[in-house]
Amino acid sequence: MNISNPATFLRQTASALLAGAMLTALLSCARPAFRPDEGKEANTPTTPKRSAPPPSDVVTSASPTGTHPDLEPTPSPVHHAKKARPPATTAAEPSPPPPAEGPADQAASASKPNPNLVRVFYATDREPAADSQWSGYGPDESANGQMSYGIASVSIPPDHRMGKVEEPIVDIKLLYNPKKYVTILAVNKADENTFFTQLKTGVANAPRKEALIFIHGFNVTFRQALRRTAQLSYDLQFPGVTICYSWPSRGSTFQYTADEDSVQWTARHLLNFLQDVYTKSGATSIDIIAHSMGNRALLSALQLLGSSPTPQFDQVVLAAPDVAASLFTQLVPTVQPHARRITLYASSKDQALVASARVNHYHRAGDSSGILCIIPPVETIDASTVDTGFLGHSYFGDNTSVLSDLYYLLKDGFPASQRSRLEQRTIPAGIYWAFRP
Repeated sequence: MNISNPATFLRQTASALLAGAMLTALLSCARPAFRPDEGKEANTPTTPKRSAPPPSDVVTSASPTGTHPDLEPTPSPVHHAKKARPPATTAAEPSPPPPAEGPADQAASASKPNPNLVRVFYATDREPAADSQWSGYGPDESANGQMSYGIASVSIPPDHRMGKVEEPIVDIKLLYNPKKYVTILAVNKADENTFFTQLKTGVANAPRKEALIFIHGFNVTFRQALRRTAQLSYDLQFPGVTICYSWPSRGSTFQYTADEDSVQWTARHLLNFLQDVYTKSGATSIDIIAHSMGNRALLSALQLLGSSPTPQFDQVVLAAPDVAASLFTQLVPTVQPHARRITLYASSKDQALVASARVNHYHRAGDSSGILCIIPPVETIDASTVDTGFLGHSYFGDNTSVLSDLYYLLKDGFPASQRSRLEQRTIPAGIYWAFRP
């Protein structure tokens, strides 16, 4: 290596480092995909790898393709936030998927849309990124809280494993191979009128005319939010339109306090967006999943919504909320009237919330160690017995048992007492539910 010229030396060094990173990423491609919790939950059957793509009609309606192997969707004429009353039975365990398509079936489906393509509608108050063709939107707050809208096309790899967002080690566009990774193929921006017109069309074409809104948490970029939303939509086989609401997280573990400011700043914008989805989408029910710090924005927005004679939303899922338990206890009664059911997922293994408690000096609602938030009629689910991964914070989308539980919650509106993976437990504070060990 020539070191006589400092500039040349720097370029050669940079090239060597980049080549090493690319080689590492390429080598990682050779590793077979696996389930995060495979072999760790002996009593819980894992969902097998898909051997045949689901029907393509869901693709055109901005949702993951297909229906559950043994529970077909049953459309019913319901109103906002009022799904058909579920039967008083426990949900059946998933059965194996149908056999793979033969040559005749493959020829017949050749002209159908890509069964692994998920359309994700998005709304964000992030500032558009300078390299918008790749990043879409950056970490900064938009000027004057301006909202941006659009539809992203996200592909799921053919060998996708439930609960995994397959991605290369380095977030470089060149490394994303749709055959191996969850890949954003396109981010198509739209003005507000066009967005809601297309959203309404997508809902109308969906088999159950539902919408699912996902609100991410701390340390998440716009692209990461889209990929997670697509993975959730696909793994939950949601039979409606999926929407990602992305607030301006800095996407850095060292910017926690900046994210705390932004998530409060976004609450009013989220409120306006939720109201628009309710009034303009034509959805018969609207489900919401908020994760981690995103729960602060959701709870604040629903509190700002004020009183309501009927619930506007169906299932509201508060996953690992990074919210002070004392504040959570105060807010929940004020937001309860806006949802048909609120479900809290917490875990004693959530190290991210333990760290948050050290920073904020207060126990977090998503941390079930020591203090478990039980606020009827909210259904509290303790996920401590499942494999929650390294930091134990993203189990809502990573663990197959939790995803299966969410499936029955969103699809049929089953209460915790009718979901087979849960068992009832009682403590002096009240009744809660836990995953069977």
